[in-house]
Amino acid sequence: MAYSQDMMMMFWLIVPILFFPAIESNNYHLMELRKPSGEEAVNGSHVSYANVIESDREDNGVITRSNAILIHFSCIYAYKHVVSLQYSLKAMDTFVQFSVKEGDFTVTMGLYESASFKKPYSQQPLSLLMSDTLYVLLQIEGQDQVKYFFLSVEDCWGTPTNDPDDSTKHHLIMKGCPRDKTLEFLNVIGTSTVAKFSFQMFQFKNLSEVFLHCQVRLCIPANQEPCVKQCPIKQRNKRQLEDDYMKVVSYGPIVFAAPSHLETRNANGQPSFSGMAPSLV
Repeated sequence: MAYSQDMMMMFWLIVPILFFPAIESNNYHLMELRKPSGEEAVNGSHVSYANVIESDREDNGVITRSNAILIHFSCIYAYKHVVSLQYSLKAMDTFVQFSVKEGDFTVTMGLYESASFKKPYSQQPLSLLMSDTLYVLLQIEGQDQVKYFFLSVEDCWGTPTNDPDDSTKHHLIMKGCPRDKTLEFLNVIGTSTVAKFSFQMFQFKNLSEVFLHCQVRLCIPANQEPCVKQCPIKQRNKRQLEDDYMKVVSYGPIVFAAPSHLETRNANGQPSFSGMAPSLV
């Protein structure tokens, strides 16, 4: 049975010459592999490599007063290893692409640690506390896109699965207006290619993950349909732009830490603990 070149490379990483201090003195012995190629064996599940490290002898002409030291060793490697991740790979795309008559455009969604929008979350899956505030940035990619469109946010909601149409959902934004009491717009949405808002994180009962979805619209500034929403919601008489200009961008999963202490974030954004937390049922 043949074995891979990568496995053979591990064998040759064994250092063929080394020094070590002798037990009976302060002298050092030079050690070398007795067989440079070693002895290799293969079975149905493992590859093994064996060799002997041999010390040199004190050279006094035709005699010696030092013993040769032999160190037998072997290495065994399994052909197959099973590895796993702490979480399943269910990360969703954080952008959506539009192909309209004006050209091809991309809208991205990024999640940030603060209102400065300087430090995006990069770990996957994103792990948060329910006390955390999440800062969301939606934008049309490309500086020259402002001459075509402004970005409008129609709806945003959370689901416990990656399906935007999941029947279990929590609305954050509906028809361009806040629906969640913790949601706050951080810019005037509909006046530029960027939309910023924040909200306090939440968890679906008895479920461990949240996926975030936003329905965004490429809004033509000169169009009769207003780009800036009027809140509270007013009845619309005019029809929205056709569906090619409106799509859903998603992010997820977001998972939740289950601290045994009352956990908060310090000024550096790292978890800190203070006292014992009450039991959660």
